[in-house]
Amino acid sequence: MAAPTLARLVEPEAAAALIDAALELAPEAGIRLIAVDGHVLAARGAGLGEIADDGAVRERIAVDGAVLGAIEVAAAGPAGPAVARFVARAVEMTAAEAIRRRAVGAAAIVDLRELALLSRLSAMLGDSVDPTAIAGCTLATVSRPLGATVGVVLGPDDRTPLASAGDPADSTRLAAAAAPAIRRLRAEDPAAGLCADIETSPDGPFPALLVAFLRTARGEQGTIAVARPPESRPFSSGDRQLLAAVAGQAAVAIERAGLQRQIADRRVLDHELEIGRRIQLSLMPRRFPDVPGWEIASAYEPAREVGGDFYDVFRLRGRPTLVGLVVADVTGKGIPAAILMADSRALIHAAADHGDDPADTLAVVNRILVEERASGLFLTVAHAVLDAPSGRLRMASAGHDAVHVLRAGGALEVLDPPGRLIGMTADIMATPVDVELRPGDAWIGHTDGVTEAREPTGGFYGEERFRDLLVSLAGQSAGAIVAAVMTDVASFRGVAEPFDDVTLLVVRRAVAAGGIEPG
Repeated sequence: MAAPTLARLVEPEAAAALIDAALELAPEAGIRLIAVDGHVLAARGAGLGEIADDGAVRERIAVDGAVLGAIEVAAAGPAGPAVARFVARAVEMTAAEAIRRRAVGAAAIVDLRELALLSRLSAMLGDSVDPTAIAGCTLATVSRPLGATVGVVLGPDDRTPLASAGDPADSTRLAAAAAPAIRRLRAEDPAAGLCADIETSPDGPFPALLVAFLRTARGEQGTIAVARPPESRPFSSGDRQLLAAVAGQAAVAIERAGLQRQIADRRVLDHELEIGRRIQLSLMPRRFPDVPGWEIASAYEPAREVGGDFYDVFRLRGRPTLVGLVVADVTGKGIPAAILMADSRALIHAAADHGDDPADTLAVVNRILVEERASGLFLTVAHAVLDAPSGRLRMASAGHDAVHVLRAGGALEVLDPPGRLIGMTADIMATPVDVELRPGDAWIGHTDGVTEAREPTGGFYGEERFRDLLVSLAGQSAGAIVAAVMTDVASFRGVAEPFDDVTLLVVRRAVAAGGIEPG
């Protein structure tokens, strides 16, 4: 903006009135108001002729250090210097007030420009949830008012362009020139203001850049950089203010878009989890088979987000004395995990119906899942086949938590045969173990939701506490064992949310002929 001149700041009528007031103090004087370029703005009084004879007193007129002109007073006698100073000071005051009014007016124009631009940008952005569209709209809106011929919006990493304006090659060069300067500015003052001029090489394509950070209370969303051609005027404080305001609005819009995208993704995930939960619950046995001389009890407590636990008790087809026991945990959540759960359950039933070795059953299930239904998910399984009349039990594990056998007398045995997770490799290398359950003995299978339950301070329930509790429950019914474990886990967890499903299956040989206690 050009510097204001005295002629623009002081109206001719005002200058004449000031000189007339001064002439009342020195009627014989001559007074002349001269601009800095020598142009005479006003001249009055009887003594004007003596000014040309160098008989005048001269007083400079300056406002904020800028010389605007001078007052010359002649033929005023001893009062000449005082009159000159009086008129000069009066003109200075008038000029200063005019400058103040002009500054206020200029600020009002800047504010009005900013308000109009922000209003237009807000209408254009609307409810957009696309960060690249928001960035592009922002650049298109602000480039013209700033006189920028090239611009770019970079992501928080200072490398990924969200949008660009102007010649693509120039945009690429601008991004390359702005990125290191942006990082330097951020490192020098992480909380630095919203907008700053970035000095680059005067011989480069962009001698000066204007950069603004896209920041919200949640953090930085990116940066916007604009540039003018080398021959253009530099950016003004009003330009910086405008870009900072636009950057702030764009940052809020980009953040809002991200939050809305998260909400939408969460709704989709919640829907998938709900479907997965329904599938999972549909796979749980509604009742257990009637196995004379055996008690069967179970419990399942879902976590807030669906896990992949399931359990099962079923008779092997054509062999009513053989009972299959399963406790399993699928990695992952939602519909994919539920589908794997359903597939695994059906495959275990089918494979067990054609054999009696649980290790072979798990190997068949693994082969089918690896070769035909690769999903990227895995499954841990503890699978046993119980011969009900004799109490003989053979068990295999595919990477599952150890199973416990609680003897009627209080001894606790840990069954943890080797085996790899199902779905991970072609050979799970499962090796079965055999055990005999006598009257009063209980087979106890669980998922890691039991031992990995957390108290409010973050501590784990743990294997030691679990085993100590089981020992104390020797001789009790299957239902009593399940109830005691679930109560103790809930007491330990307190108000903390469960991080994982809690699943427990207990099969106990009754001391006398007993019934069934489904969970």
